[in-house]
Amino acid sequence: GNLHCLIADMKVLESHLDASFVRTNVEPAFEKEKPKFIVMDGNASSSGQIEMCKLASKFNIPLFFDPTSTLKCIRPFKHQDNSLNFAVIKPNHFELVALAEHFGLSIDPSLITFSSNHHSTILDSAIQKKHLKPLSDLGFQLLNHCKNIKVLLLSLGKMGMLYLSLYFGPQEPCSLLSHQPYKVTKQSSFFSHFSVVDVLPIKSVVGAGDNFVAGFIHRATSKPSSSIFSAIKWGMATSTICLESEHAINPLLSNTYVEYVLK
Repeated sequence: GNLHCLIADMKVLESHLDASFVRTNVEPAFEKEKPKFIVMDGNASSSGQIEMCKLASKFNIPLFFDPTSTLKCIRPFKHQDNSLNFAVIKPNHFELVALAEHFGLSIDPSLITFSSNHHSTILDSAIQKKHLKPLSDLGFQLLNHCKNIKVLLLSLGKMGMLYLSLYFGPQEPCSLLSHQPYKVTKQSSFFSHFSVVDVLPIKSVVGAGDNFVAGFIHRATSKPSSSIFSAIKWGMATSTICLESEHAINPLLSNTYVEYVLK
């Protein structure tokens, strides 16, 4: 209870969490536990992440991919395989640009200039409304290139979050995230902008992204009939509660407190 500093080298995960490890250890756990959702970040090796995607498809479990960094976000996409399905990916602006560069997509010059002038590891307050259109256009480019991604949640720091999908809008139930196969029945696109919940003062941004994922997954799995919109708002409220605390997990975090924040 007195830990003040922890330094971890994530390369340990890269060397151990490979395809062999996933097949030997994770697949039996899936068969036994039958999880409702898989959450994967970018720290495992490329082969490990691809194997996780294969297991998600095999067991028909929706997979939420949180890319982690601009260098790691491309790992599960190194071998283009449209049979590897992603229910949700949640890149930030910098990771979206990195994914677009990986696939050779057309990037608005203003986004490249923005990326070169700002650091990707801070809570970014420099994103402005003028960036939303080129960011959403780039997001839809990615979705049209990788049609195995159902929903793209673009994290924008203080500007909130963009919801992008070729399949359905955020008013649809969370249960749709687990439906396969992924097919676009007509040429369509769904876009929504979610504003952040105001919180003053911000005591720490550590853990805000992870808290969003936790809140989103909690809502989606505990109430699959609820809308994706509600899962996003639940995640944003959980993230806001994190910002109010010096701890990565606010000791006050509870369902009751989340509901209070959402009022």
